[in-house]
Amino acid sequence: MDGLTEVLPGQETTYEFVATEAGTFGYHCHFQTYLHADMGMYGAIVVEPRNSKEKLWTNEHAMILDEWDSRQNPTAPVHKSEPNYFLVNGKSFPLIPDIAIPDGQTDLMRIANFGEEVHSLHMHGNSFLILDKDGFSLSEPVQQDTLLIGPGERVDVLVKGRDGDFPFHDHIVKDVTNNDLYPGGIHVMIKGGPALSAAGTPVQNIGEHAHSHGAGAEAAKAPTEKYADDSPAHNHIYDHLPEGSPIKVVNIVNFGFDQKELHVKAGTKVAWVNRDVVGHSVTAGLPGGDPKARAFDSSNEAKGTPTMIAQGEAWTYTFTKKGTFEYYCLPHTNMVAKIVVE
Repeated sequence: MDGLTEVLPGQETTYEFVATEAGTFGYHCHFQTYLHADMGMYGAIVVEPRNSKEKLWTNEHAMILDEWDSRQNPTAPVHKSEPNYFLVNGKSFPLIPDIAIPDGQTDLMRIANFGEEVHSLHMHGNSFLILDKDGFSLSEPVQQDTLLIGPGERVDVLVKGRDGDFPFHDHIVKDVTNNDLYPGGIHVMIKGGPALSAAGTPVQNIGEHAHSHGAGAEAAKAPTEKYADDSPAHNHIYDHLPEGSPIKVVNIVNFGFDQKELHVKAGTKVAWVNRDVVGHSVTAGLPGGDPKARAFDSSNEAKGTPTMIAQGEAWTYTFTKKGTFEYYCLPHTNMVAKIVVE
C-alpha cells in the first residue's frame, strides 16, 4: 500500500509492509506534498540486517539533509520556497552535533536527502566506502571522498576513524551558509583521535583546522602597535581617545576580540573597532538565536540583511543594565567574548 489516501486532522490510518531488505528507506506526506514535505513531514526507516554478523560497523549515524526558507508564510495560498538555511537533522552549523568516530573504529553513516536540492558532501582528511544506495546493496563497494546525493536518495557509507578532526560538508558553497553568511549550513565535524604528525607522534599546540570554526578558539591578543593614521585599520575617533577616557575599546583583530571578558560599570559605553580586512559583527547571545531577541547586534539582522563592521570602522553600545552579556561574530561563530556589567 502506498500513501495515496488522505488522512485528515483527527483521523488515523495504519500502513503495513514487510521489511524484506536491510537498508535505509524514507517516507513523506503525499497530500499537498510540496508544502507538507517542506514543513518536515518526512522521516527515515532503517531496516537492520537479520544476521547481526553482517554488520561490519560499530555505531550508526544518521544524516538527513534538507533546506529551509525562514521567510516563507505557511498560510499563503501558493507555497513558494527559496531556502536560506541548509540542514542536517533539522539544524545548521554550528548547531549540528559533532559525529565521533574514534581512531581505528569503523562506523556506518546513513545519509538521506529529503530536501529538494542536490547536495555534494565532501569529507576532508578521509574517505568512505559506499555500501548501499536507495536500500539496495552495491555489487562492489565504491571508495570516494565526495558524495553527490539528489532529492529522495539514500546512501549508506562506511567510515574508518582516524586521528584528528575533519569536516564533512557540502561543496555547493551556498549550502554552507546561514542566510547568506558563512560558515553555516551543511557542515558536520567528524571527531577522531588525538592529532598525530606524519611521524605518528602527538601534535602539540595545533591551531584549529581551517574549516572547524570551533567555538573554543582563543581570541587574538591585543596588538601592541598603534595604528598609523594612514593605516586602513586606523579609527580616527577611538585611536585618539584621551588618557582616562570612560569609553572602553575592544579591538577586533586576527579573527578575535582582544578582550575575552571585559568588566565594566553600568552606564559604560563600549566601542568595538575592527582592525581586520574582513567585516565582522558584534552580536549578543549564542549562534542560532532569534535575531529579534538579541540584547544588541551591530549587524541589525532582525531588520533585514545584516551589515558588517568594515575595517577601521567602529560600533558602540552603552550598557545600562547589570548582567553578563555573551556575544560573537555572526559570520565567524568561533569569535566569542563576554561583557560583565557590574
